[in-house]
Amino acid sequence: ALFEAVTQLAGALARKNILVWVLEDLHWSDIASMDLLSYALRAWSRHKLPILMIVTVRKEAISDIPNFKEWLAALSRDVNSIPIELGSLNQKDVSTFVEQLRDPLKKLMWGNSLEEISTWLWEESEGQPLLLTETVRMYLEKDNSPLYGRQTEFSSWRNLQINPTNYPMQELTSGISRIVQWRMSRLSPIASELARAASILGHQFPFSVLIRVAEVPEDKALPAIEELINGRILQLTVNSVESGDIFYQFPHGQIKAIVESSIPQTLRMVFHRRAFHALLEYNALPAELAYHALKSHQLEQGFRYCLIAGNNALELFDPHDAIYFYEKARQLLNERVGPVLLKTILPVSMIEQLYIKLSLSYEIIAKWDNARKIYETMLN
Repeated sequence: ALFEAVTQLAGALARKNILVWVLEDLHWSDIASMDLLSYALRAWSRHKLPILMIVTVRKEAISDIPNFKEWLAALSRDVNSIPIELGSLNQKDVSTFVEQLRDPLKKLMWGNSLEEISTWLWEESEGQPLLLTETVRMYLEKDNSPLYGRQTEFSSWRNLQINPTNYPMQELTSGISRIVQWRMSRLSPIASELARAASILGHQFPFSVLIRVAEVPEDKALPAIEELINGRILQLTVNSVESGDIFYQFPHGQIKAIVESSIPQTLRMVFHRRAFHALLEYNALPAELAYHALKSHQLEQGFRYCLIAGNNALELFDPHDAIYFYEKARQLLNERVGPVLLKTILPVSMIEQLYIKLSLSYEIIAKWDNARKIYETMLN
């Protein structure tokens, strides 16, 4: 009786005008609701009623709906249906989105054009619909600018990205975090461990290194990787013929950050230590090795690879990058390794090389006082 009542009500409305019915998040529906939907759609189709039913379902949740694929296949035989998989938005899509919000966005323009706002949103969200809508929603809920009324030189959309202290990321992250945590909660233990290991490795990483960091056998990692892709935690990027490896990445840096934040500190250090040794065998860049060595408190290795990274930068005539790595290495000299200072266990020649190269880098950019102080420190 209930099925027939709902079907007749919608049919009566459709006979007066075209009816568009939107049903969001089908994956939250129970079996009875899906039976009702199936019954109604078949009835409307038989009577050729002008009804458009738009149903949304998260791809990663399909596996939780009992016999969903069979249900959809059976329904498609009786009802005209068009499956559409939504991907990332392109820059034109974001511009259209902003144009539709022209009126509510007026109070947030602060002298910027809609085109500038669109560009900023496109760069920040990287075309991810969730990040785009959460960013705009957060700002529209504020009475003033994203700086909460603080008038500074950074009070524009364009400049927000270079002044993160004025960017209320915690509020933005909370909306996205709920979705990511929900996705993570549905993963198998192996897939969850791979996701956490991946967040330590950074933006893009090879499969062979990932399974070493997670300490998951390849045969068990393969189905778990598919689980992460279907759950939109990771995505495939490059199949490298040269290395014979497959590379993955997070769809957006915010997803990586949320996953990484769930890792306990001790386990995080363990992951970084494994990453250092795995990447060392993978011939990764010295800067990457230095990062993981320092994060896992391997100070001697961290010093060594900071020095190598600085040398590489200097060879490429990039004194600013070289100074960054040299200064990081210099700061490590007075760190303790057990009961002694690091500088007491390093070869003297390595420390001398650091001071000479650091002084040279400062000379290249004409910072003579800095170079002189480095030379004096070395002589003393």
